[in-house]
Amino acid sequence: MTLLGADALSSLHHSRNLLALSGGVDSTALFWVLLEHRIPFEAALVNYKSRPQSDQEADRVAALCAQHGVALHYHEHPLKGSNFEARARQVRYGFFESLIDRYGFEVLLTAHQLNDRLEWHLMQLLKGAGWLELTGMAREQKRGRYRL
Repeated sequence: MTLLGADALSSLHHSRNLLALSGGVDSTALFWVLLEHRIPFEAALVNYKSRPQSDQEADRVAALCAQHGVALHYHEHPLKGSNFEARARQVRYGFFESLIDRYGFEVLLTAHQLNDRLEWHLMQLLKGAGWLELTGMAREQKRGRYRL
């Protein structure tokens, strides 16, 4: 069901949690897991306005959060052009970290499915990564003032 084990889920009951919620399958599934386990959290969404349906997806995320009483932090940052993924990641994490600083979140929750993990492995292989890099995405990382 989730890579979050019982210990990880239990620890989230006692921390200020921010969910990176894109409205995609991965983060929406994690949204439901957090609700099911009554883990307190707020959500954050970045709308890059990169596709015609971007605003509709943002509206669906906002409606989902409102329906379940989850505070949503929303940021629009139109983004197009080359190297989109790297620039989007920079914008996204800049927004998340500004929320962490402002509101004192201790944990930033992101969701990745198996396809994401396979894609990550392929990217690492193409970069010529060694064994250490190929061990995969860490389940949890300490990033200065918060855990990812």
